[in-house]
Amino acid sequence: MDIFELIGKSYNVLKKNLILFLPSLVLTYLAPVALAIVALYIFVPVLVVAGNLSDPILPLMGGGFIGVVILLVLAVILFVAIIAGMSNLNKTALQTGQTSFKDFKIGAKRYFGRILGGTILLGIIYLIIFSIGLGSAITMIAPAFTGLQSSEMFKEGFPKTFDCPFFSGDFADAADCPFIQGFPGGMASIQPIIGAFANVSGIALILVTIAALIFIFTIFWIPAAVVDDLGIFKAIRKSVSFVRENFYTTIGFLGLFIIAELFTSQLFPPSISGGFKGGISMTPGALAPLFQLIITTFFALLLFAIYIDRTGKIEPPSESISNSESKDEAEK
Repeated sequence: MDIFELIGKSYNVLKKNLILFLPSLVLTYLAPVALAIVALYIFVPVLVVAGNLSDPILPLMGGGFIGVVILLVLAVILFVAIIAGMSNLNKTALQTGQTSFKDFKIGAKRYFGRILGGTILLGIIYLIIFSIGLGSAITMIAPAFTGLQSSEMFKEGFPKTFDCPFFSGDFADAADCPFIQGFPGGMASIQPIIGAFANVSGIALILVTIAALIFIFTIFWIPAAVVDDLGIFKAIRKSVSFVRENFYTTIGFLGLFIIAELFTSQLFPPSISGGFKGGISMTPGALAPLFQLIITTFFALLLFAIYIDRTGKIEPPSESISNSESKDEAEK
């Protein structure tokens, strides 16, 4: 099937299995509320204890840090469990035509460990890339400002510092500008700063490109882990080889997703209107989360549909989990 036929198939499967919206609903609405409640029970006791001490700063900072770590761990666990359950829902719905909450529970239990491990692994890779970019920016930009004479720059007062003709396009007397005089050596000393920002921009572009390529070539690692029942590293390798063989389909999928996101943002722009007095007004901005939920659910299903179709895993394995469990129950 081409991608448009797979879109039609995904739509039909989604229409017959509305439970596929459940994970997105939980992630969008229930999970934030649950985490907010947990945050209250973590940070309020810390605040109460610290507020009754003679020196509350250190306990407040320490307790707050521990609370943030606990909250982040719980958020990751909750997110991964929902993604694992949603993945098995998508796989079962596409292979058998129907799915149920039982498949969600099976997926959350069976695929939690490998999806958690893969998420941590890829997260570490992206963190390393971000750290390289941040470190490069600091090491390149900071030395360029070491000779900056801040007192000279602002001795005329902040407004006068930027009262320069070249800000209006007149560069004739730029050397007499208080802003330029604030740099040792005048105009010539600005060049290292411009060069530093230029170099950082180049490095940032390279790192963003690397991160984007990693994202593109690992986008099918969860379908590979779930559909083919692979471990973390085998699933990532499978995703890389799958994208290489289906590169244009992958780019088409990402392009359609970007178009859907942009279309939603244009169709339902944020609104700050207060509505009618004594009632509630359903503004376009209020509809955006609903359509975002639909887009997320549909494209998650389409991602699995592409992988299942291209790998030929149309039918579920003969010894699937659900079948084995049903056999056990029948024997009992």
